[in-house]
Amino acid sequence: MMPRPAAVLGLVLALLAGEGRARADSTRRGPDGEPVRWQSPTLDVVVDPAVRDPGFPDPEGITRLAAQAWSQVPGAPRLAVRAGPATPGFNPSGANQVTVQYFRQGFPMSTTALAVTVLTMDQRGQRILDADVLLQGSRYRFGWLSPAGLPVSATAPFDVQSTLTHEFGHVLGLGEDEAHPDATMFPRQRPGEVFQRDLSLEDRASLARTYDLDGLPEGGCGGRVAPGVPVPWAWSSILALGLLGLGLWRRRAPWLLAACGVLVSAPPGPSVSGAAVVLRSHTVRRGPWLYTTATVLRGGRAVTVTLPGGSLQGVRQVVLGAPSGHRLVPGARVGAEALRGAPAP
Repeated sequence: MMPRPAAVLGLVLALLAGEGRARADSTRRGPDGEPVRWQSPTLDVVVDPAVRDPGFPDPEGITRLAAQAWSQVPGAPRLAVRAGPATPGFNPSGANQVTVQYFRQGFPMSTTALAVTVLTMDQRGQRILDADVLLQGSRYRFGWLSPAGLPVSATAPFDVQSTLTHEFGHVLGLGEDEAHPDATMFPRQRPGEVFQRDLSLEDRASLARTYDLDGLPEGGCGGRVAPGVPVPWAWSSILALGLLGLGLWRRRAPWLLAACGVLVSAPPGPSVSGAAVVLRSHTVRRGPWLYTTATVLRGGRAVTVTLPGGSLQGVRQVVLGAPSGHRLVPGARVGAEALRGAPAP
């Protein structure tokens, strides 16, 4: 895909600012720009051994293998897997667990995702307090495949170990990595594939940035600037001046200035035609989850939508892999995926 003019100008501005690498990774950051992460060095991961299904034949063993992919990175939080009764949701007055749940039926989220991870964070959205992984066995056929995997086909099962490894990246605070199809945090999985069991260099680099780890590889975005190679200041200056001169020659200086204005502002929301504006909302706790009900205005009509997630009593609950109610704040714009809503719990 050819880059848009604003993206080209953004690259030039980054070069002028001395940015020697173009970076695309799965690091998630809070409102103040700091990575979203746990403060504890060890996380208690509980999987219910009573969950026996052809798609999840050895819950404790498979979960432990998926966790080891991340725990073996030096300095990363250790995911300590054990069998036992799993208590999902955030407990404000006691100890919390990272739970792994496999649903044969009655999946509680309105989504077509293979699995979702629900993170509970402090109100600032910076410190992770609790996490729950939900596998949608009621909709998809999972299986524990051999290390070689299977030919990709509609009849092949989804490798449950690969799915869990991806979700544990979310548990540790990482987001999706659309830029690297070979990464564990790439947001799509095909039936029969097993490559997401093993972390890529980009996955390790994102984890390193999230937890300030030393000695791990730095990932770069290929096709722009070679990772680790500084861009000579003279060449970047010449390139920037050349683009500016071209714009002035064509009398498009206002276009360039407008592009700069877009780059320094927040990313634009959905278009007005396809977006709804949240008028009011409220969040309640139902069982282990928070639910947010909002009234949104779209095309002159008021619509009520209920989604899992939201903010209540000093914590924020975010659903990764499904529309999440934490975005339903008054004044916000939401896209069409949120308007489908979720079934009332």
